[in-house]
Order: sequence, then structure tokens, then C-alpha cells
Amino acid sequence: MYGFIGCLAIGFVLSLLGSIVLFLAQLALFAILYGLGTVVSLVGTGFLMGFGTQLKLMFKPVRIIATLVFLGSIGLVFVGAFVIRSDVLCIIFVIIEYLAYSWYSISYIPYARAAVRKAVGFL
Repeated sequence: MYGFIGCLAIGFVLSLLGSIVLFLAQLALFAILYGLGTVVSLVGTGFLMGFGTQLKLMFKPVRIIATLVFLGSIGLVFVGAFVIRSDVLCIIFVIIEYLAYSWYSISYIPYARAAVRKAVGFL
């Protein structure tokens, strides 16, 4: 439990610092801090269920698309920062990352995805 809480706190602080430096026009530093914060937070959940189990669950058919979009969007934040050098694209990729991680996370709660679909009118 300590590993989870510690990683969650460190990941949150890194992501928050990344968001702050984005407004200071430090795009590369933003990508590094935000990406690292996201990965550290994700690693923290491995302390709850075990790292091997987490990897198996992440790539189950019910979560594979959300997992790939989530991981891909982390990479795209780096592409947006270092290759394209666009803060707008970085923000778009962060939003996609957040939505994919939310969709991934609620897949662990029975019937949560169905409830969200119904709430937003996609059922």
C-alpha cells in the first residue's frame, strides 16, 4: 500500500509540475515531467495487484484498446513536444491520454462502462 500511495503522490507532483512548466513555455520539460508522472502513477497500481497480474489485466481483450490508446498517447505527447514542437497538440494528446486512462480504469468496475455509455447517450 505504501508503494502505491508513494508512486501516486510522486506521479501527481511530477504531472502537476509538468503542467506548470507548460504554461511557462517549456514544452520539452513538460513532456518529460508529465510523461514520467503518468508512468510512475501507473507503476504504482502494480503494488496493489502485482506487476505481472497488472500487465496481464491491461492487455485483456476488454481493455486492450484503451491500454494501447493510453500508452500511445503518452508517446504522442513526446512526439508533439520534441518532433512537432506544438503545445496545442501536446494538450490534445494529454486529453486523449486522460480519457483513455479513465476508460481503462472504469473497466475494472462492473457495469461502469455501460453506465457511462448510457449517461452520455451512446447506448
